[in-house]
Parts: sequence; C-alpha cells; structure tokens
Amino acid sequence: MKNNVNFVLFAFMVSIFSSCTQLGLVKEDFTTKEGLKEFEEELISKFGKDAYFTDFGISHSQHGSVANVTVTSDPSSLKMGSWIYHKGLWEQTSDITLEIPDGAKAEDFMYTHKELDFDQINELVEKSKTKVKEEKDMDVVVYTIYLSAPDDADFSRMRYSLDLRPENGGTSFSFYYNMDGSLHSFDY
Repeated sequence: MKNNVNFVLFAFMVSIFSSCTQLGLVKEDFTTKEGLKEFEEELISKFGKDAYFTDFGISHSQHGSVANVTVTSDPSSLKMGSWIYHKGLWEQTSDITLEIPDGAKAEDFMYTHKELDFDQINELVEKSKTKVKEEKDMDVVVYTIYLSAPDDADFSRMRYSLDLRPENGGTSFSFYYNMDGSLHSFDY
C-alpha cells in the first residue's frame, strides 16, 4: 500500500514537473553519468551517507530533471520525509509516519545509500539504451528511474525500474533490473 501511495505521489510530482518545465527553467539532467554523480553529491550533502530510504525516483523531460526521495536519518523514529529536488533546491512535500509489524525494525523496510548504487544506475541506463538501439534501431532517453523498498521487507524482490522513450515521445521501453544489475524483465 505504501508503495502505491508513494508511486502516485511520484507520478503527481512528475506531472507537476512536466508542467513547470514548460517554462524552460529547469535544465538539470540527472540521467547522465555526470548528472547522477552531481545528484548523488547533493543527496549526501542534504541527508548524509547513512540515510535510509524507502523510495527514490528521477523523472526527466527535454527541460531537465526532478528527483523525489522518501528518506530518514533515524529509522527507529518511524518518521520519514518525502522530498523533491529540482533547480538546485530541496523542498519537503510531506511527512510520513511508518507502520510496521510487531517485532520488526523499521530498517527492515528501508535501504541505504549503499544499495542506491549510482554507478550501477548509470550502467543500467547505458545497457537499456544499447538494447533498444540494437533491437529497435531507436535512440531513446531516460524518462524515469525508480527504486522502491518492498512493503513486505523481501529485498530479493526489489528492482530498479527504468522507463525510456524516444526524445520526441512515442513508445515506452520499460526495464526492470535486479539489485545485482541483472535484467529481470523488459517490456516494449
């Protein structure tokens, strides 16, 4: 349920971002190797290297990128914040209180910066673009990158989700990768 709410919030933020970027104000690109590195530095600067996450997403359009994270520095507090980053600024969009089963620890439902491997994300982006180019002879750009902790704490089911599209719109190419970087599935 939490993942569904967070995905709806992420989709809402994507639509707001898409509307706002029509003004041409946002030019960041977090989907390139350099952009991912820059955003990783911003993320660590804001929340520290020991932060815990339940959701991470990047959306990108021809006007730039926006990132959304659900994060806490104190999992035992059961309090998290949902934040967006765009145009060089962080903005908190909501406070979240977690409900976990008796006997469980909040950390069991979260991941850390270690699992959020930006070098691997970059490799997966390049691997996905290459696959589309080889199979469909199309150049594509990243539309979204998403990673969410599973509601049941079964991290063997956690996947990187990438959505790629031609720059001018059209067919969506969805890729799902296991945390070790192996391809789980893809859909054209």
